[in-house]
Amino acid sequence: METKRSFEDLILPEDLKSRLKDSVSWHIRNKVPLKFFFEGPAGSGKKITAEATCRESDADLLIVDSKALLKKPFF
Repeated sequence: METKRSFEDLILPEDLKSRLKDSVSWHIRNKVPLKFFFEGPAGSGKKITAEATCRESDADLLIVDSKALLKKPFF
């Protein structure tokens, strides 16, 4: 998925936005793959935050609907 959002697009308290930026920077500096799980009600900004995180780190974005995973067996 092409990411269009950046950290500047996020409406978050500055301390939370700063912690997110620091976490992404740490992953990049230490060459640790980004693996974040965003959970919350619809409209809470999960997808926008994921897009911004991936854009800032030049990572691919994979969106998975956890409810869909629970409906079908994996084998």
